Amino acid sequence: MGLEVSGEIIAIGSKVNKYKKGDKVCALLAGGGYAEYVKVDAGSCLKIPRNWTLEEAASLPEVLCTVWMNIFQIASLKKEENVLIYGGSGGIGSFGIQLIRAFGANPYTLAGSKEKLEFCK
Repeated sequence: MGLEVSGEIIAIGSKVNKYKKGDKVCALLAGGGYAEYVKVDAGSCLKIPRNWTLEEAASLPEVLCTVWMNIFQIASLKKEENVLIYGGSGGIGSFGIQLIRAFGANPYTLAGSKEKLEFCK
């Protein structure tokens, strides 16, 4: 339990040069994220986006990994291709729409109401 974490770095390994003590990061773990302190490989960390809370940042790695693996690694999305996202107003769906557009492809979505479709736009 506890795959997503965010917080402040309190110590770093001698070979880590990308981060420093005091940096705020988020990460995806194999488990144990409910602990007060966790040890995370530096390659698994992401700097927290400016103006994001720790709670918001904890959601980023899981969503990013899910979208990236499915759309870009497994499906090998190319520019100008079309992608249908079911449930585009949810967390993974809305992130997928944004990432697909950012990479020059065309997201399409289904949603259960006009309000949800407006959100997707």
